[in-house]
Amino acid sequence: MALIALLVSGTAFFINGAMFVRGSDMVVLQPERWVLYRDAGPFGADLYLSVPVDIVNAAGADYGDVIVRAEAQIFSGRKAPGVFPYTGLGEPVMTARVEEGVAACPQGARCIANTGFYVIDRPAKLLDVPGGGSRSEYVTFQLTPENCLGSKIYCEQFDGFDSAVAALRQESEPVIRLVIRFQFDGDHTVECRLTKDARLRGQILDYLQTKGWTMQPCLKQAVQRPMGIPPSLNN
Repeated sequence: MALIALLVSGTAFFINGAMFVRGSDMVVLQPERWVLYRDAGPFGADLYLSVPVDIVNAAGADYGDVIVRAEAQIFSGRKAPGVFPYTGLGEPVMTARVEEGVAACPQGARCIANTGFYVIDRPAKLLDVPGGGSRSEYVTFQLTPENCLGSKIYCEQFDGFDSAVAALRQESEPVIRLVIRFQFDGDHTVECRLTKDARLRGQILDYLQTKGWTMQPCLKQAVQRPMGIPPSLNN
């Protein structure tokens, strides 16, 4: 009996020790959609990207973690020439009553209106995920030269809303890659591939330029009807 108790105690000790060394066990799920929208500021309109980030911490309750950095990359080749650090948290809302929604904007947030759509925009902050818990947030990136790290030529393409949309038109088979850095569990990377259909992609960006927003599924969800463009454009 004493030997069995010793073995059980030793096993528990080694399991707990391994969990302590391992710490948090973060899982970042592949995003299902992406949102592009226009935001008018004091110096003109800029393009913003918002992507839902779903996170699960598979570790025990004592092993929480926190996101200390998030970056977005948009590119067609193997390597992105520039990255955009995350600038805030968003909540996209599609509604025919945009003015009413903006008028009731939550305290501490800023509501950005476009045709049939608005975003509840909140400041960037550290995002904690407790052990055994999960978190789901729309993470927002300002696509401007000032918020771009990398090639100057690449970053300058995003100088204003129209220029940024034009830059996206030049990308063939574009990919949105998110790099999420946790304090203890390091970097995690997920990707969202946009449609390979150049004609459909052009129509989506036309809608973005006209209406000020578009919400689309990632390529793996392409069986769903994209939102933010008229149904006739999906034929």
